[in-house]
Amino acid sequence: MISQTPVNKSTFFKTTQTAHGALIAGQIILALIALVNNKNQPLYFSLPRRHDPFFELALGLAAGGTIGGVLFFTRRTTTISLLGSLDEKLAAYRRALIRRFSFIEAPSMVALILALRTHNTIYLQLSAILIIYLITLRPSRKRFENDIALSPDEQSELRSTI
Repeated sequence: MISQTPVNKSTFFKTTQTAHGALIAGQIILALIALVNNKNQPLYFSLPRRHDPFFELALGLAAGGTIGGVLFFTRRTTTISLLGSLDEKLAAYRRALIRRFSFIEAPSMVALILALRTHNTIYLQLSAILIIYLITLRPSRKRFENDIALSPDEQSELRSTI
């Protein structure tokens, strides 16, 4: 088992929500830069031509990241339920959440970089969809209780500290 610092149960969800918000804020800032950065060439909307490698790359990464994140997280939460203490479960859950968020953030960032490179708003729209999906995954105590099977003792310990 990996040695870890103990999890502060009273601030666990606040700090996890702060990290989640920071990931979203970084993407929104880059999206705003892509919208404003049109000195030489204005933004336009165009469906890509046939066999556009950038569009295929962006769509493939978005689909793969979303599906991969769900599969990874589902698989990981089943093993988290088998861990011993609530502290171990909280630490493992945070790691699983960060990895799940990165599965979505990476394709979103690629789409934003493609928007900066091509000035095509289709990539901004793809990134906006991924950002909205990431927003819906906001961590909370209720979501944790739904994702991880907790014993009645662990549930009462979680509710008493948070």
